Amino acid sequence: MTLLILFSGRELCVPVSWAANSVDSTQTISVCGSTIDISLKGDTQDISRDVLVNWVKRAATAVCTYYGKYPVPHVALKVHVHGGPGVHNGVTYPAGTGGLIRISVGAATTLAQFDSDWTLTHEMIHLTFPSMAENHHWIEEGIAVYVEPIARVQAGQLSAKQMWADLLRDMPQGEPQAGDQGLDRTHTWARTYWGGAMFCLLADVQIREQTDNRKGLQDALRGILNAGGVITQDWSIERALAVGDKATGTTVLTDLYSQMRDKPIPVDLAALWQRLGIQRKSDAPVDLISSAPLADIREAITRPQKMATANPGITRVVSRIVAAVRSGWAADSGVSGDTKTCPGWALLARPRVVGRAAFRSARAAPTACPPVARRGRSRPTERSLRSTTTSPNPIGALRLPPLGTGRSWT
Repeated sequence: MTLLILFSGRELCVPVSWAANSVDSTQTISVCGSTIDISLKGDTQDISRDVLVNWVKRAATAVCTYYGKYPVPHVALKVHVHGGPGVHNGVTYPAGTGGLIRISVGAATTLAQFDSDWTLTHEMIHLTFPSMAENHHWIEEGIAVYVEPIARVQAGQLSAKQMWADLLRDMPQGEPQAGDQGLDRTHTWARTYWGGAMFCLLADVQIREQTDNRKGLQDALRGILNAGGVITQDWSIERALAVGDKATGTTVLTDLYSQMRDKPIPVDLAALWQRLGIQRKSDAPVDLISSAPLADIREAITRPQKMATANPGITRVVSRIVAAVRSGWAADSGVSGDTKTCPGWALLARPRVVGRAAFRSARAAPTACPPVARRGRSRPTERSLRSTTTSPNPIGALRLPPLGTGRSWT
């Protein structure tokens, strides 16, 4: 069987193979050049295989959209079908040349619940960053929390308004409380997940301010990934941040870490939202103000990158060649600029669009949430987070309640 998937504006044929329909069944799909082996266990008789594949594909596409490629060549995805409707928990481990993700879903989970799920995207984002020492767990979780909804927005799976509304509501949980000793030394749930996400938000804005909005955290994280920094690799946090800084030509990540690692640094979120042009509104998720000082930065954060990272020098040369071809220089030099007869020029004249693609809410106040995914983004109901399991081996161990009742972490 072959599925036709729309990825980054192009149709991709994704081969799908299913084992015999049984209590335990397996399936393999290829997405963005990587292989995902899906294993089903439990009450699988009533669950739609096509819906399940689409759920996995949506999460993988969001990750591919943000990062420009899928992070690892192979993932084993173990899906335990049991319990009530919804996605209940997930955990990610390094394994072989890729990763192992364990996640639970209810047999009666609806298509709408699968489409609005953020958990699997969050878990897949853990594959994109090297494994850290335990006191740096906050950077692993913070990236997954912050990137997941942005990746979904870039992939067209979530609205930017809903994403910013969720951040506006939930980000205050990352603020340091009494007795806080910095991100490396304060291992509460809120500081691990939302403190880490706050670090990412600040870094994203500062990188864009320092580079005139040409680079952002997305470029730093792609740089880390392209340097081989994936879940199977054990890196120091200093090494990872230095690689990210090199990709943006700044020292934002290293400097920010130096400030926040061992001391509480309060953040004036109200002022930041105002500068970004994110305004709370009673009858809608938020108002996005286009005249705000940092409105261009806000828009750039959720805008898909059009091209994969390339050497600037090569890019300039290619641009000049294309311009020369269009001006007739190529013809005068005996070089054909006809894109029909010269496929090479067609590629130069038509850049390829590369796409790619993170936990969420903790407030117990009913909130109507459109398709947004992040720690439960795109939920039609309010999400609340209680706690998460933190262990030295699994990354992002999550336990969630059925959809429709709000989100809880245990």
